[in-house]
Amino acid sequence: MNGSNELVVASRWTTAQSWWIASELCRRNSSLLIDQDYDDGARRLQVRRDLPREAGGAAHVTLHPRHGIEGVGKSQWTSWRDVFAADDAHEWVRRIERARNWQVPTTASTTRRSLAYRVVARVLAATVNDREHLEPVSWAGMLGSTPHDLSWLSLFSGISDLPRTPGGLKDPRLWVLFRGSPEGVLVISEAGVAYRRDGSASVDLANRYSVRRRIDDVLHDLLPA
Repeated sequence: MNGSNELVVASRWTTAQSWWIASELCRRNSSLLIDQDYDDGARRLQVRRDLPREAGGAAHVTLHPRHGIEGVGKSQWTSWRDVFAADDAHEWVRRIERARNWQVPTTASTTRRSLAYRVVARVLAATVNDREHLEPVSWAGMLGSTPHDLSWLSLFSGISDLPRTPGGLKDPRLWVLFRGSPEGVLVISEAGVAYRRDGSASVDLANRYSVRRRIDDVLHDLLPA
C-alpha cells in the first residue's frame, strides 16, 4: 500500500495487462498501432491510428504501468485496481473504443503487425511469474540510449540482414524483450518475424499461426526465451 491506501499492482502484471489491452485493440482494428515512450520513470504504451497527426493519428489512449489507463473514466487515470476488478477483461477494450470512437470493422483481419503485438502480449502473460520478468522495448525508442546499442543484435540470426539507414534500422519496427540484462533475449518485428539468440533460425509468426490460427502454436516455437 502507498500513503493514500491505494492498492499498488506489481508492474509485471500491469505491463502484461497493458500489452494485452493494446494488442486486443489492434487485433480488433488493424488500422491501430502501438507506440512506446518513457515518461515519469516508466515505459508507457500509446495506441493510436496509423495515420499522420494532421489526419487523425494524434488521438490515442495511454496505458501507464503505474498510473493505469488515461482518459477513459471520470478522472484522468483509471487505476489498475479498477481495471483488474472488471469481470470481463474486454470491458476496458470496449470502453477505450467508445471513448476514442474507434470503429471495429465487421470482419477483423489479422495482420502481421497485429499478430506481432499479440505474440508479445502472450509471451509476457506466459512469463509473468518468472524470477526475472520480461520487458518489451521499442527499438525506435532505444536509439542513442545507454547501455542499448547495435552491437549485441548480431547475436540474433537474421537481424543483420534487415535494411539499415545511417541512424540504425529501417521499418518495420522491432520490439526487443529484455530480461535483467542490457542484451535482449527475443526480438519481434512488426513484420511478423521473431528472432532468437540461441542460433536458431528466425520464426515467421504468420506462417506458423496460419496452420491452426492459434497463438499457442507460435509460442511453442519461442518459449522458453
